[in-house]
Amino acid sequence: MGKRYVIIADSLSNMGGAQMYIRNKMLYLRNQGWSVTITAAKAKNIIIPELKEINHIIPELQYCKYYYRKGIQKRISEKLSKIVADRDYEEIIIESTSIVQSTWAETVAQKVGARHIVYLLQERNDVDNQGLREYFLFKHSRHELVGITTRTISDMFKPFHPIPDGESYCLSAHCSNVEADVDCLFLHQIDSNCYDHIVGALSRLDKPYVPYVVDDVCNFASLHQNKKFLLLWIGDAPKDAPIISKVKERVQKNNNVELIITGYLYPVPTRLLEMCHVIISSSGSSIVSKRSGVPTITYDGKDFQPIGILGRTTQNFLFRGEDESPQKLDDILNQILIDKKYTKLPSNYQADLPDFKSHLDFLKEASQRLEYYDMETIKPKSKLEKKVELGLFLIGPNGYAELHNLKRRVFSISFFR
Repeated sequence: MGKRYVIIADSLSNMGGAQMYIRNKMLYLRNQGWSVTITAAKAKNIIIPELKEINHIIPELQYCKYYYRKGIQKRISEKLSKIVADRDYEEIIIESTSIVQSTWAETVAQKVGARHIVYLLQERNDVDNQGLREYFLFKHSRHELVGITTRTISDMFKPFHPIPDGESYCLSAHCSNVEADVDCLFLHQIDSNCYDHIVGALSRLDKPYVPYVVDDVCNFASLHQNKKFLLLWIGDAPKDAPIISKVKERVQKNNNVELIITGYLYPVPTRLLEMCHVIISSSGSSIVSKRSGVPTITYDGKDFQPIGILGRTTQNFLFRGEDESPQKLDDILNQILIDKKYTKLPSNYQADLPDFKSHLDFLKEASQRLEYYDMETIKPKSKLEKKVELGLFLIGPNGYAELHNLKRRVFSISFFR
């Protein structure tokens, strides 16, 4: 009969930590004898080759189950159930990777008799709906709710049900094995002799801390007009994201800064990382750049200010510790680029598939008794939720998502301070 593991995800599109995590987890579990399949809400421009085999794409999963009319809820739940339990299995595990997808996964788990683990891959997980709050308290009580850092669940619960630090369960989302010694056009196009300082950045461009990074780098460069800077951004953003044009406009205000945006790269060329004199990043990407030996500055995912130099002045790559105060990029870049206090170290790359044993151990610690939350009790409450409910009824998930993206492009204000 075998064992079945199903990941219900938000997006397989483009390239980011979530996509790499899903790829790694899928390959690891298959090596462990599991039958694994992935279902996602979006899958445009898939970069990672192993994810291109995924064909269970359901646009309705972009929004919480309770936003839809009963007929759509039933149709999508039945479709998911057939994907999850396509034959008889001795054990079925469903893993959802965000608040939204978890609302579908809990219903499907009940239908097929599976266990459902909510693994939140997002940096922010705000919950305002009272029904959702009660649902996640239920999942937490069963040890079926886990985040990517020790603060993920505690920050989520803080506004309505503070929990002890020891109950903010976390697992590492192994997703940083993205680098390799491969060739790329930029290795031949960039003449490092033309620049005094090459400031690298390894990140998706649509992350909220990005405008702060660009502003900080440009401000530092303006203090050193006699030096030539290259801002080498290894990453990209969705085509409809206004951040790309905003970044270009901001950099053009500095006559001593050039900008190169590589687009999504997989794998990330190690020699491109090593070309940089300093790299700025956050979250899992900073672990990759740190392995290059190049001094890596991490940014906090909440206040969007520097934490420090990863592995040298801080061990934190997403949120600063309670004893760490926000830093100024000017000061850190001075220490690295001007004073040469922190220089490049030997590289220590990782190419092997990560070990997800801790994830399987977490499953063993969860409640073994099959119980489910009654998802029918969760209803749209706020004006915003009812607006989403109406929009989905009128134009469907893809149409509503396009409308939302259009409004964001038209009404976006300046990103920069």
